[in-house]
Amino acid sequence: MHSWLAPTNQLGFLASALAGADITTRAIGVCVWIGAIAGVLVAAWLVWTIFVGRRDPLTGLGLVFAVMVVSGPVVQPWYVLWAALPLAASALSRRARTAVVATSATVAMLLSAASLVDVGDPGRADRQDQH
Repeated sequence: MHSWLAPTNQLGFLASALAGADITTRAIGVCVWIGAIAGVLVAAWLVWTIFVGRRDPLTGLGLVFAVMVVSGPVVQPWYVLWAALPLAASALSRRARTAVVATSATVAMLLSAASLVDVGDPGRADRQDQH
């Protein structure tokens, strides 16, 4: 069973649907690898910006966590807190704090609603019937 909560899995489901073939598991696998590589590259860049002094360390920590959650193969609703807490603590302006609060509330609500839906792996049922 593949989760709809992770953006990398969503891309795999989309690729499978667009291809019109039973490639869900393979498409998700490819998207997870692409997400992992992209996540490491973006996280390394963020760490570099912290190292050279262009980004506040607490903000950078929150952004690195956000990148890992978005590019990772699994997302649980509480993972959003890993990014939201350091970002909220580092938000100096009212506008930035409002953006962090609104984003985390929206994501938490969307993930909570999405976790109630069990779509399984559409391609998997077809393969089990053939055996």
